[in-house]
Amino acid sequence: MQRRYSIGRSVLFLLVALLLLVATACDSSSETVNESAAEEAAPAEAAPAAEEAEAPAAAAAEEAAPAANDYQAQREGCTTESPCWPDIVDTVPASFHEAPMLADKVAAGELPPVEERLPSDPLVIQPAEMIGQYGGVLRRAYTGP
Repeated sequence: MQRRYSIGRSVLFLLVALLLLVATACDSSSETVNESAAEEAAPAEAAPAAEEAEAPAAAAAEEAAPAANDYQAQREGCTTESPCWPDIVDTVPASFHEAPMLADKVAAGELPPVEERLPSDPLVIQPAEMIGQYGGVLRRAYTGP
């Protein structure tokens, strides 16, 4: 009987601690509400200053956007005839063959031939930053950098 009440008190203590933790986490939202109320109460003279502060941020965002567009334009120019990285063409085979274990399914008509299953432009680019010695990404979570 004593053990049952002891476990009940422990559970109650943990629930109260969890409730306090949640209440503390939710309490920070009231500061945001108070800050937004203070901004609304600010005089109208602050509005032009805010617009001037937003202008450099918008200009910086516009400068950063063309870099992504330049990269996209460069990537669209990559084909098998003129690849972005010529050394990748050496790894692409000239022709593809049917796997022996699938030959029966192709003959029975259950599976289309290799030519119909492959895309018209089988260009595969493997980004250098994502390939390790054996493939994949090396992540060392607990051992440091």
